Amino acid sequence: MSSNLAKFSSFIEAFLELEDELDLFNQQIDSVYFWERIRFPLHREILKRAGVIGQAHTRLERTIVNRGRSALRSLKNAFVKNPYFAPKSEVLFLGSGRRKLRSDGKWWDIYCDLIIDHLDRSYVCFESAYLNDHLTPAKTDNIWYLDFPLYLAAARRKFNLVRFSLTTSERKLLNNIRERITDQFNVMIDIEEMAKQDLLIRKSVLPIYRALLKKVSPKLAFVVCSYGKETFIEACKSMEIPVVELQHGVISPYHLGYSFPGPKRTKRTFPDYLFAFGDFWKEGTEFPISRDRIYSVGYPYLEDEARRYAGLER
Repeated sequence: MSSNLAKFSSFIEAFLELEDELDLFNQQIDSVYFWERIRFPLHREILKRAGVIGQAHTRLERTIVNRGRSALRSLKNAFVKNPYFAPKSEVLFLGSGRRKLRSDGKWWDIYCDLIIDHLDRSYVCFESAYLNDHLTPAKTDNIWYLDFPLYLAAARRKFNLVRFSLTTSERKLLNNIRERITDQFNVMIDIEEMAKQDLLIRKSVLPIYRALLKKVSPKLAFVVCSYGKETFIEACKSMEIPVVELQHGVISPYHLGYSFPGPKRTKRTFPDYLFAFGDFWKEGTEFPISRDRIYSVGYPYLEDEARRYAGLER
């Protein structure tokens, strides 16, 4: 085992021990089980600051220029692709803005579009911006951008129209977590600020998602990558809309977006079902849902590409 892999493994074990010691999955702030929401990004941040991993995806620098572009794009999308104008549909996809340009000259959501092509139900696709933009022309026909409603939620937070404050006991809990992380991993992370921001965003976005779900009235919702979408999933569950996650990458016991070992770990905002690439991905990881809710459905994009290049010499 390489030194970096050994360090990664030891960090996982120490992180799990800390969760058990502080009983973090049963702790609440503002009546919300906050740990399941910040667990994955916090663990990634610890690993990055410790030099164990790098940045997974390209991120856009949050400059004044970029924020201005975001505001202008949101204003434009208030009139074009506004999800408040989306029609009632049986299926809703919360897709990925990280599209791929294919040979037909269109930008594909490689997880959703190949399913949509074979869907005989009405559908809409909601998409957040990726790197401050949407890739066009998109393969997806019935697509609506979340820019405008999410920008309104951000504006409400900016002007203190949505507020959130910690009690003395909640602040003490978060400080205790911060101290334990500092002692264990030798990194300084502002856990209080991370939790406050997550819960403040939840408070501003949850009613927006509920309004959009009421407008579309889907019978089923698909998400690509469930971690980071806890508030959308919470909104669906509150309206009794089943949520299916489409596997988008590697799943392993070391991926804390999916790995919840032991009876004390759960995630209340995890999708109801998981569509996996194959049986291999169902094994070795303790998911927060039962095995009978995980289906092997294949990886249509990869299978399509394999057929496309099957005749080429090595």
